[in-house]
Amino acid sequence: MANLKDSRFLVSAKRKLELQQEKYVQVFGDRHGFVENVSVLDLLFNEGTTALSYLKNQDIDVLYD
Repeated sequence: MANLKDSRFLVSAKRKLELQQEKYVQVFGDRHGFVENVSVLDLLFNEGTTALSYLKNQDIDVLYD
């Protein structure tokens, strides 16, 4: 159990997690700009089959020691 990292902060609604994410095309991006921190469904509906590649390319060091 000593190898586990406490990541409960990732699901806390009170804490803000600042992640720099690469922008992708969103439906109303031309009117509202890129909207960050939306549901993963937004990514799936907008990127389709390339969503997995997008996620694999994101820098998520916050999850690792």
